[in-house]
Amino acid sequence: MRVTPDKGTRLRGNVLSGAAVLAACVALAQEPAPQQSTTGPKPPPQAAVPTFLHAAPGATIASIAGVPAYLWRHGCGPTAVGMVLGYYDTHGFPDMFTGDASTQTADVNQGIASQGSGTVGSGTQLHYEDYALPDDSASASVIADRSVSYPAGCHTNDSIADFMRTSWSSAGNRYGQTSTSDIRPAFTNYVCVRNPGYVPRSTQYFMGSTLTWSVLINEIANNRPMVFFVDSSGTGTPDHFVAVVGYTDGPPLQYACYDTWNSDVQWHEFRATSTSYAWGVWSGWSFSLAIGSTGPVFGSCSRAPVNVTAACTGAVTVLVQVTDATSGLGTNVPQLGCDSGAGYADWKNLSPAGGYFWSLTGQATDWLAMGGTTLCYKVRCRDMAGSIAASAVQTNYILSTLPTANGAASPPAAGWYAGGATATVQAIAAPYYQFAGWTGDVTAGQAAASSLSLVMDRPRVISPTFTATLAPLQTPEWWLAAHGLTNGTWGAIELDDSDHDGVPNWQEWVSDTDPTNSASVLRLVGIHTDTNGVRLDWHGGTASWQYVESTDAPLGTAAVWTVITTCAPPTSASTGIVLAAPAHAFLRLRAAR
Repeated sequence: MRVTPDKGTRLRGNVLSGAAVLAACVALAQEPAPQQSTTGPKPPPQAAVPTFLHAAPGATIASIAGVPAYLWRHGCGPTAVGMVLGYYDTHGFPDMFTGDASTQTADVNQGIASQGSGTVGSGTQLHYEDYALPDDSASASVIADRSVSYPAGCHTNDSIADFMRTSWSSAGNRYGQTSTSDIRPAFTNYVCVRNPGYVPRSTQYFMGSTLTWSVLINEIANNRPMVFFVDSSGTGTPDHFVAVVGYTDGPPLQYACYDTWNSDVQWHEFRATSTSYAWGVWSGWSFSLAIGSTGPVFGSCSRAPVNVTAACTGAVTVLVQVTDATSGLGTNVPQLGCDSGAGYADWKNLSPAGGYFWSLTGQATDWLAMGGTTLCYKVRCRDMAGSIAASAVQTNYILSTLPTANGAASPPAAGWYAGGATATVQAIAAPYYQFAGWTGDVTAGQAAASSLSLVMDRPRVISPTFTATLAPLQTPEWWLAAHGLTNGTWGAIELDDSDHDGVPNWQEWVSDTDPTNSASVLRLVGIHTDTNGVRLDWHGGTASWQYVESTDAPLGTAAVWTVITTCAPPTSASTGIVLAAPAHAFLRLRAAR
């Protein structure tokens, strides 16, 4: 980073002594409760104005050169820590990202917060699809994502945001939000996945106690960028993570940072949060990396490979770590093989994935077809002496949820699970319907539960069923709602005569006529003699059964009605029949469902 001081400012090479601190601090009895970032991809109004360096002549201005200025990628927390890792990637630890980390490439973005197809339920599901969707950044409360609805089906953590639990609704985070308690574990876990031969260290400091001016000076002097959690909007409450790359003793005391919204360095006063100004500091983190003295290296495979992980989501993704370090693999790369029922065959060569890992992605779709609903695979490798070692067998089973009407199952499609894992599936009824039970390979006693926990000890095919919710007189609520009849209780609505044709709404349902159109009603429209008898004509619906019935009893008595003609649905909206002329009779038209 290049720093341009104010006119007349002279740079000094020394740093401040330990006595030149912001204020005397008294250690707190315990750490403050974790806080949560709440900012999004655009800065709040108070943070949108660029800020500049202020330094008197002779002031010390120090900065770390080469820290990449990354912009907001699905969360300020993973972006800020990503800049720290990007610096280490270009300064002796080249495994933190794939490719060149000096600029924000597509590979860098995937390392900060991975993204697949950009939609849920189709294409590749990565961090963005599993946790950022649905976008609840502007909602009144956290909306459940796949970390709640389908945690067993989420992708294997592969980005900083994954390990930081950014946007995870199960952690209480809306889209882009991160808890301060997840910064240190995320840094450690992400580094260990990228290269377990590195030793990651981090420390959290708190403004007003352990985060002193001396700490900032020491970290910058040793070329270790920090991360601060700040109040970017002047509310007195911290809300945003920034990457800290420098300082000046001014006056005033200032820290330099990349704020994830601008590619230019920003300068802010080093002071605690307050409602009187923005960019006050609540907490900070220091980070360092070292090479392990006995870290794992690629080896001869005279022992079995370890740390074989897989996520089967339509195509197998496997990471393999080889720990023996004696004679080397030579040209004998590890291989992944599948048992299709006739022993292991069709071995696939694995490719270097960076660090101490090998991988295979996307090449095993044919194996899924061979294996059907069960997929067994293992890894083998051969050293230069010809000795072969193999890993334990990994078994996966597929869960299929069949399409269903008037509702859905979450997850909506097939998913692969490691043998013995638990699949959580939720039945979700459409509006005006209710869950009626599961069919298929459901554990005994769980068919009536809307939420299932299935141990995947075998392939399973299941499907939820749903029934319409009915008003008291058995009128489907969905039918009333389809005609816009939702203002009031369902019982009152079905008794109402909405179109004033003399027929209540519940009877219009039975006869399949329109309750909002007075011209649509079951009624006789004509009766007259015909050469073959008596002709009856009527109007009605098309989806109900229609009956012409007769009785010879006087009206008003306990007449017994006899069906003389039946019209099965679908019927015509206008219908007529000719009846043999009776000597005397009473006739009526009746509809039923």
